[in-house]
Amino acid sequence: MQLIVRSIAFSILFFCLPLVANAQYSISYWDSVLSNKNYYDPVPNHLIYELTTATGLNNPAPLGTLVTWAFSPVVNGQWTGTAYGTTYRAGNYEYNPQTLVGNIDASGNWKILFTNDNSGKVVIGIGSMELYNGVWSPVAQTFSTGSVFMAHWAYNVPYDPNVYTPLGAQYYQVLPSITSPGNAWIEGTTWKITNKSFFGSNSSGTVTFSNFNNGYIWGLGKGPVGSVNTVFSSLATVTPYGKVLLGLLNNGQLNVMWGTLTSNPFASTITLADYGYGTTTGTPNGDISSLSYTSPLGMYTNSSLQQTATALQGQFGAQQNAVVAGLSYDCNLFGANNVCVSAGGRDTLNSDPNINAVSALLIGAYRIKDGLRVGAYLDQNLSASNPNGITSMGNNTPMGGLFGVWSDKSDGTGAEVKASLGYNNKSMTVARPVIGLSESGSGGTNLTSQGAVITAKYGLGVGGKTIVSPYIGMRYMTTKMGGYSEGVSNSVQYPLSYSNLSMDASTALAGMGASYKLDEQWSFSGSAGVEMDTQTSVGSYTVSNYTGLTPVALNSTPNNVRPAATLAAYYMVDMSARLGLITMYRQDSFTGMSSTTGLVTYTMGL
Repeated sequence: MQLIVRSIAFSILFFCLPLVANAQYSISYWDSVLSNKNYYDPVPNHLIYELTTATGLNNPAPLGTLVTWAFSPVVNGQWTGTAYGTTYRAGNYEYNPQTLVGNIDASGNWKILFTNDNSGKVVIGIGSMELYNGVWSPVAQTFSTGSVFMAHWAYNVPYDPNVYTPLGAQYYQVLPSITSPGNAWIEGTTWKITNKSFFGSNSSGTVTFSNFNNGYIWGLGKGPVGSVNTVFSSLATVTPYGKVLLGLLNNGQLNVMWGTLTSNPFASTITLADYGYGTTTGTPNGDISSLSYTSPLGMYTNSSLQQTATALQGQFGAQQNAVVAGLSYDCNLFGANNVCVSAGGRDTLNSDPNINAVSALLIGAYRIKDGLRVGAYLDQNLSASNPNGITSMGNNTPMGGLFGVWSDKSDGTGAEVKASLGYNNKSMTVARPVIGLSESGSGGTNLTSQGAVITAKYGLGVGGKTIVSPYIGMRYMTTKMGGYSEGVSNSVQYPLSYSNLSMDASTALAGMGASYKLDEQWSFSGSAGVEMDTQTSVGSYTVSNYTGLTPVALNSTPNNVRPAATLAAYYMVDMSARLGLITMYRQDSFTGMSSTTGLVTYTMGL
């Protein structure tokens, strides 16, 4: 129900109200708009709330008011004038003649200092110029000072006092709530608030606006632990144009700031700054405050994004593991034409989540001269499981790569250096899971991985059949998911768009390999080593078209040091053909994730 009410409120707020004066005008433009004008509060804005330091801001008493303004000529955004305020309380009237001094900036934001002719008390009015029924209106907000003070907001409508007499303050209405209806959703919401000048630290507290009426909201709040104000009351005026004048009160300490409310269906933010409240000059002191609220739709959507990011981890890990496997591909059995061709299959099982990919592979190499060969490979997925129902990978594009090997000797002893490049690009569909009120948005993107590795090893003969080869190396891997947008459907009212998401790592490799030749047909090899990330850059899954939704780190607890191992068995069918069975295991940089890869190859020398 709250989501429905809020959706209606947003429709009112964004489509039914007059336009905000957010365009940039010149100062001289406002000079012509405001010069020699008279303004009054219409009846819907005759409501004013009286408050005291003793009862708190959460117990406002409604009164009636009528305020009229008379401006002198405005020059370079500066002017003087007079104001007359009438307050109506239980059949009695109070009259407050005032002088005023005002200024306005090019954006239409203005400030007026009202000085009471009787008491000399200064009240600062602040607001913005807004088009209301096609006429520029100074929408005003005030918060007076003292132990008894008043909060008020109003459209100020231009009029000719020789022709029209505004209705008196006694015509005010407490109910129904007919002004600022687009902000009625704030009632009952709890916000996180930061305010160093009030709390004494940058830690955040909370405030709950338990009541709303005619653009006024009020309630109680709790400061952060250790704050000088652990409990407080609050009252704010909120105009239909998102301008907020918020007061916080505890133990006689009153903190008032002015700013802007920005909202979307998922979250809202109020950004405030001191405007000189409590001074006679209106000079700001630089203090700031901010409030943030996440709607029920936003909270459920954040949970959905968390699950989606977890599913993306699996696909990032699976694709990177495939590229790492591809970087190990080689073809080193040559015939008279110095050509090597190897065909086979790959089966990779990635754990947590379990993603299984089966592919066919083709590897080819050319021996340039003894001890130097270059090659290329293609690895085409035949099938890939998508167990979570959130991400689905396409199989249309094969993985490919290049490699080159230099070796000192042909028997596996001595020095050897190998360099490889790998590239893998797959289409991917991402469908957010429905959690609570969240929507089932889905969209398509691409996941692209690129890798490069260089390794050096030195083979040492042990006896006549065994070679032990310590190795070192460096690998660079980058994987990027392109930004994408969800489609609109009957079940998706607020489709999300996402920024690019990438992760990069430079990884040092070290370990020990060994090979054993049993006889003229059978040989075996294996290796065990360690991978250590020396540099990483990991992004967050981030919504780009709505503010307030929490970015989800793709890998918040990386596994930067991890083991890797291989085992292989080779059978020489004849002098120019060999069958290979290879198993590779490695842990992934995503903690708890690992991959086991099995390769079957048939290699021919041509």
